[in-house]
Amino acid sequence: QGDSDRLLVLAGPPAVHDPSEAMEYAARLAALAAELESELLVVMAVNLSRSSSAADDAAAAAPGGPGGGWAGLVTDPRLDGSVDMNSGFRAARRLLLDIAQLGLPTAVEYVDTITPQFVADLASYALVGSRQAGSRAHRELASGLSTPVGFQGGASSADAAVDAVRSAASGHAFLSVSKQGVAGIVQTTGNRDCHLVLPAASAAEAEEAACGALAALGLPARAMVDCGYGAGCTTPQEQAAAAAAVAARVADGDGRVCGVVLSAFLKPGRQEIGAQPSQLQFGLSVTEPCLGWEDALATLEALAAAVAARRRASPPPVGRSESMPRAPFRELGAIEQTDNLRVQTIRPLLSPACAIEEVELPLQSKRLVLRARCDISAVVQGDSDRLLVLAGPPAVHDPSEAMEYAARLAALAAELESELLVVMAVNLSRSSSAADDAAAAAPGGPGGGWAGLVTDPRLDGSVDMNSGFRAARRLLLDIAQLGLPTAVEYVDTITPQFVADLASYALVGSRQAGSRAHRELASGLSTPVGFQGGASSADAAVDAVRSAASGHAFLSVSKQGVAGIVQTTGNRDGHLVLP
Repeated sequence: QGDSDRLLVLAGPPAVHDPSEAMEYAARLAALAAELESELLVVMAVNLSRSSSAADDAAAAAPGGPGGGWAGLVTDPRLDGSVDMNSGFRAARRLLLDIAQLGLPTAVEYVDTITPQFVADLASYALVGSRQAGSRAHRELASGLSTPVGFQGGASSADAAVDAVRSAASGHAFLSVSKQGVAGIVQTTGNRDCHLVLPAASAAEAEEAACGALAALGLPARAMVDCGYGAGCTTPQEQAAAAAAVAARVADGDGRVCGVVLSAFLKPGRQEIGAQPSQLQFGLSVTEPCLGWEDALATLEALAAAVAARRRASPPPVGRSESMPRAPFRELGAIEQTDNLRVQTIRPLLSPACAIEEVELPLQSKRLVLRARCDISAVVQGDSDRLLVLAGPPAVHDPSEAMEYAARLAALAAELESELLVVMAVNLSRSSSAADDAAAAAPGGPGGGWAGLVTDPRLDGSVDMNSGFRAARRLLLDIAQLGLPTAVEYVDTITPQFVADLASYALVGSRQAGSRAHRELASGLSTPVGFQGGASSADAAVDAVRSAASGHAFLSVSKQGVAGIVQTTGNRDGHLVLP
């Protein structure tokens, strides 16, 4: 918020693989943080789930590939592919608590939207990676988190991160999982403690434009600089050089920089996990390369000196206090409470199993849905020379109007079936645009605009999702009974449990294509899946097709509406949808 002139420093390995090694690092970092606390606010990055790289995605899709590589401490705490997430969450909570007892705050990157229910009460900061910044589900999550949240900008553009900060600043209503592990309807108040985390390689013009866009909306025009591997600094030497450049900016009085992210651990470099995890070197990253302790020490001391130099040139206001959070963190209540500070309500949600029982697909319609899936697969795989055509409104708002359109389209599809495979696009949730995000953060803004038939079936902001899901299932069934297959875009990862049995095709939008949660979802869907490429690049969509082709293990919600651990076989009917 700019009310403190200290520099925020997140330091830690890209993914924690051994709690004992993490505690050794934490003990050293806690002592250093205490020494430098006048200039630096040091927070240990404790990343429990690994946000896969493009190289991992390529490996996932290769024959016999490892499914995207090691997924992190929560998913695979023994590094042996056993997917013991229950033990993983216990280890994660124990580690975060032990670090807190050293007096060192922690930061966690959230790759999915269920993990926060297990650990968010122990963390002081949340990070959303550049691959997740475009995901509506992560923006909604951030709007209810009880911590400041950093959204990482991409290597080529910070637009998605800027839009995410805008969106998360307002309240939202969405599907999530409660502390009881049950799906529910969450309403949040919004989080105005979100900010940008830009890669060190960002051009000055891009950084200025991004911060200017936030300033125009009354949001903090400040950014952290990511000097880690994911920001283009591929060696420890490059990371140290990037951090030195940040220190020079700070020393010169640059007030736009509010923090730094460092990939750092006990030893410099990285190592492969290999066949025998017990043979790993102590203190060496098993994912991306890190700064070693000595280089990180020198880097933090240089950053502290830079803050001192900036302070001498421009003294802070008299009476400034660093000891406790002040007015900017408006939701601070009783000191005992560290979670759900920005959650307004969590309301009961109809279970998918009940919704399916109420509106069940008859046998004849099941045959249509399955036959259409097979036909679409044949087109995608090149075994049919027909052209696949998805046609329909960007978001269905009135089932009766949608049925009128479906009746006409079904008749036309029958006429052209020798040449075209026509599928009706029945989008039940709206994937918000940049304009919606800007409106969401504006004073008195509408919170991102109308969210879709499922969220707001009466278009009045009442958020009657139970009625929305009933209406959605009824509509999809009625269209199937016309003999017309349907396609649904999945904006979140819970909605498919309610409607996927009725759809013959799934779409993942360009904003969600980079999200690991959506790639994992696609790997288990029973339909062909199209991943949309972005306007400037299809890289995220290509990586998504690769990733979804292999099996994954991840957190999701069952037909009974209860959180569980899902393992999939992979979906090789994924393909690109290019602008």
